[in-house]
Amino acid sequence: MSEAHLLFVLLAAAGSLISAVFGFGTAIILLAGGALFLPIQECIALSTIIFAANTLNKSWIHRRHIDWRLTIQMSLVSLPFAWLGAELMVQVPVDWLRRGLAAIVILHILLQFLKSRPSFTPKLPAVIGISGLYGFLSGLIGTGNIIKALFLDRAGFERQSFVGVMAATSVLANAGKLYSYSLSGLFGPQHLLPAFALLAVSVVTTLAGRHLLTRISGQQFKIGLRLILLVVAVSLLVT
Repeated sequence: MSEAHLLFVLLAAAGSLISAVFGFGTAIILLAGGALFLPIQECIALSTIIFAANTLNKSWIHRRHIDWRLTIQMSLVSLPFAWLGAELMVQVPVDWLRRGLAAIVILHILLQFLKSRPSFTPKLPAVIGISGLYGFLSGLIGTGNIIKALFLDRAGFERQSFVGVMAATSVLANAGKLYSYSLSGLFGPQHLLPAFALLAVSVVTTLAGRHLLTRISGQQFKIGLRLILLVVAVSLLVT
């Protein structure tokens, strides 16, 4: 394994542990940090390996807390859009898109602090729109979880349900991205060992995250979630 790939695996371990507790966060660490020593397209492709493993592991661990009806709806809608975004990844400049996402996140956080609003019940048109946008961004820039996180946070999902739905709704989209990236030639023999290391990291961090998640309160979870959203927004602005 090359030094760059080893550093990537170590970054993945840190990001994966955060994601195991708060539902997301791996992407921003891997895509921002990994791009410092790997080409961005290779970074996105390798990141998707641990995304896929994490979503499967967390879906199983939190299966009893998952809203499966909502999960199936979001998964089926997001899949074709994830494939479309992945197909366009090598062709579309995404700097403007990153900054737009950052603005949305910052606005969401400000609204949460300025005024307490009741949660809402997700309706099918909103689910379709959010799922399509999540899938497309996931394929195009490597992650769309920020869109789902805003949606589920606004809907009032609690700790295990939030983490479980975030994971389960990503399973099909990640599978579609992996397939598209493999057809595009983004994976080669040099990625075999890093891939196995990423799978091992996923199992260990998911189990550790489950342990930590049961030991934090709902309020601590909300605070941590908003801090991660803020870090994501700042990172999108500066990368």
